[in-house]
Amino acid sequence: MLIRKVYSQNDLIEEQAGKISAYERLMDCSHELYWIKDRNYRLQFVNKEYKKLFPTVDDFVGKTDHDLVDAVLADGYKAGDEKVMSSGQEFPYQENDKGELWFESIKIPVFKGTDRLVVGCAGMAHNITENKVQEVRVYELEHLDYLSGLANRYSFVTEYRNRIDNSIKEGRNVGLVLLHIDRFSNVNAMNGFDAGDELLRKISFELRKVAKEFKLQLSRVGGDDFGFVVDNNPQRSDVIRLIRKLQSVFSSPFELSGLHLNLSCSIGVTIAPENADSFEVLYRNAELCMHVAKQKNKNKVTFYEDIDAELILKNLAIEFELSFALAREEFYIVYQPKIELKTGKTIGSEALLRWHNERLGEVAPLEFLDIASRMRNIIEIGYWQIEKIITQNLEWGACGYHMLPIAVNLNETQFFDENLTKTVSELLIKYNYPGNLIEFEISENNFVSDCTKSCRILRELHDLGIKVSIDDFGIEFFSMLNIAKLDVDCVKINRQYLSSLGLEQHEQEMLKAIIEAINKSKIDLMVSNVEQQDELEQIKKLQISMAQGFLYKEPLSSVDYESYLSKGN
Repeated sequence: MLIRKVYSQNDLIEEQAGKISAYERLMDCSHELYWIKDRNYRLQFVNKEYKKLFPTVDDFVGKTDHDLVDAVLADGYKAGDEKVMSSGQEFPYQENDKGELWFESIKIPVFKGTDRLVVGCAGMAHNITENKVQEVRVYELEHLDYLSGLANRYSFVTEYRNRIDNSIKEGRNVGLVLLHIDRFSNVNAMNGFDAGDELLRKISFELRKVAKEFKLQLSRVGGDDFGFVVDNNPQRSDVIRLIRKLQSVFSSPFELSGLHLNLSCSIGVTIAPENADSFEVLYRNAELCMHVAKQKNKNKVTFYEDIDAELILKNLAIEFELSFALAREEFYIVYQPKIELKTGKTIGSEALLRWHNERLGEVAPLEFLDIASRMRNIIEIGYWQIEKIITQNLEWGACGYHMLPIAVNLNETQFFDENLTKTVSELLIKYNYPGNLIEFEISENNFVSDCTKSCRILRELHDLGIKVSIDDFGIEFFSMLNIAKLDVDCVKINRQYLSSLGLEQHEQEMLKAIIEAINKSKIDLMVSNVEQQDELEQIKKLQISMAQGFLYKEPLSSVDYESYLSKGN
């Protein structure tokens, strides 16, 4: 019986040993790391994948972590082991302490017997380095500018929104400085995008040094725009010191492929809580300031308190909507009759451009024309207007009305457009439309800017049969000699100019002399914006032949103007 019992125990031991050996072989086939430690933190088993981390170690059994890694790391491992063995609970964790490797690990207690006595711990680690590398790559793509390595706009906004909002709530000053590289697009245009990218890297490097000196976070918030958050409770003087340092970056030329490029920057500055009550408002206001600084030419700084933010926002909205106005067919034309004073008959009209936008409502010409001119889409709008009056007048002619000349205002951008006479000529040919039914009204200051070029353009327009008037005569210093030289067809005097003249005898005599000289030159005279009867009486005394204004008729829609014509005016 005793022999049989011993034999049975030996079989059991061999069976258990076989199972353990099978488990070891199984763990050796795994790509995970496995290890087992006793109650004294000594290794009892490690698999092949674990051994790869320590290629110079031959025997692991009996060794502790202090025999394999540095003391700080070993102490951390031991603390984890102790936590598992003392609590009897598993312990999951992540680590990247093994060089460049990342592991997702778990430690579990090792129990013995039915009373579950803890005799050690075991662990498994899964290598997640590749996943972590991808996570870092995704983070960099989301948060870093690929070109400069700086934080991008997304990172800038997400990182600073809460910080700045909290600072504002606590009443601490926060400054936001936005820097724009002036005319950087010219570098790309003249030297190519690769050269432009290299220049941006050099500028970023210099700006990074300034940020480090002032202990600030720098971000590239746009193609050629950079942002600095000054969140150390700055005063205006602190921000000015930063600005001077930033401007000094551009005081010396940047070398690029053997070229020395002189650059400048435009800077917009806003400080909260004085100028903003949230991050969004702070950022928007800084952008407005930078926009104003850019419009001031180059190397300018604009603080929020120095601008009319409401007007700028309105102009920006106009600028945005103007980009789509023509395609959306938002422009329309009204016609104000021109009256011959001797007979009271209508001898033509002036086509006035109007704009109704769904978002902005009715936008006054004084509000959008200068912006359209600066954007240069006034040229395309102007050609649309000329074509519109041609087709409209032809429609009236087809209805049996006598076609009268229609005048169109041209500003400096339109008048000096190199395609003006070519485009107008093509429209006249396209519609078989007489040139003498078009009149261009051009402010005298446009002629003053380049009299020689103006004369050439006027000759080309006259060759097409088109009449030209000097508009707003008397506003600028324009001599009678220039009028004769330009060979214009009409001089249009603004009623306000006449009203500005006093009743002194010498002023009246001077005005009469000018009018007499114009009449002798066979040039028509007209007064615009006539609103009162006493103004009309003064005009008649001055022997001016034509007038236009609300006293006779307000600007009319095309439908109302046709009705006006139908009544025999």
